[in-house]
Amino acid sequence: MRQLLEDGRERRMPLFGHGATSGRNVTGSPPTMMDIAIYVYYYFLYIVFRFRSLTGVGPLPEPRSRPRVPSCRMPLLSGCRRIGDNRGCGRLGDVLRVGLTGGIGAGKSAVARMLAGHGAVVIDADAIAREVVAVGTPGLLAVVAEFGPHLLRADGSLDREALGAVVFADSAARRRLEAITHPLVGAEAVRRMAAAPSDAVVVYDVPLLVEAGLSGGYDVIVVVEAPPGVRLARLEARGLGREQALARMANQASDSARRAVADILLDNSGSLEDLRARVDEVWTSLRGRCP
Repeated sequence: MRQLLEDGRERRMPLFGHGATSGRNVTGSPPTMMDIAIYVYYYFLYIVFRFRSLTGVGPLPEPRSRPRVPSCRMPLLSGCRRIGDNRGCGRLGDVLRVGLTGGIGAGKSAVARMLAGHGAVVIDADAIAREVVAVGTPGLLAVVAEFGPHLLRADGSLDREALGAVVFADSAARRRLEAITHPLVGAEAVRRMAAAPSDAVVVYDVPLLVEAGLSGGYDVIVVVEAPPGVRLARLEARGLGREQALARMANQASDSARRAVADILLDNSGSLEDLRARVDEVWTSLRGRCP
């Protein structure tokens, strides 16, 4: 991490070990070997993303096919399409890890709320992304060091709208931001997933699952879809300008890239009632997985 000194110079802040700010993890206890392993892994990801942004290497390639573990063959759903064999065996303990993704405006967050209502443990990547750049965090210090203090509001918090205007208009800037935030979000998500009950269905709500190459880390991947025109209308109804909405849609993975990693395609082009009925079927199928 980097920290701004009073004279404007930068000072590196190690994540752990000699020179670290505390030498303890977020709970206040000494770091365990698992803590250290997680930080080493995500610091490695940080270096990779940083290398890409500095050398001008383009976005991550389209994801390759994931290896399949023995199939549980979840039943086809009347409102969904299944792509290939579904997974669910060979999981860590009895936890079923579900990756939930979809393009902006597709309705992914609505699906996550419905699954939470059924009892799923939902880990919201967007919410974590806000937490890791909250006031006083190393993440915020790193963002300010990279993009400048003009992105801070009067109360010291990050002006997310101003930052969004920068990164969605500049793919290189977006990769620089991702190099800071993705390792932090990933580490926190791992901790929350590890804390879930052993028989839980853990839903990781992550918009950039495909873009970040995370498709191999889940037992089942659910992709929420809606036609581009429907998504655009929803975004405009939220108050997002048409040009901004189109730019954000263009900066995300294509529908075909998301379908390539999907185990379940969930159509959300209709009403909220239609979506709720389909989510009910998805939940029944997830709970009926093999032991």
